[in-house]
Amino acid sequence: AMLDFAAYRAKTVTYNDLVAGLGIDDLRALTNEMVDTMLDLIAGCTDADVTFHPDVKREAIIDSWPADIDDSAARMDWEWAPEYDADRAFSDYLIPRIKERYTRP
Repeated sequence: AMLDFAAYRAKTVTYNDLVAGLGIDDLRALTNEMVDTMLDLIAGCTDADVTFHPDVKREAIIDSWPADIDDSAARMDWEWAPEYDADRAFSDYLIPRIKERYTRP
């Protein structure tokens, strides 16, 4: 499960509302998932010096997206399955393109 912080940032819910019903194990799992994703992203970049500066306009676009997409009907009706999972998206798509873009000559 992923937390949707858009409502919290928009101040339409409080932090307590956001995490209501979540136990400490849920919060640990969410934190671990975020850390694991970042580690996966930089694992292939051994000489990387990573600095993060949010882009407000891009962040607003991403915040408008749904937190999750329910594809169960497509899976059931069409026997559809995604071509990429998170691991394959990183290893086959994101990491090679990041390396290509930022490799120093």
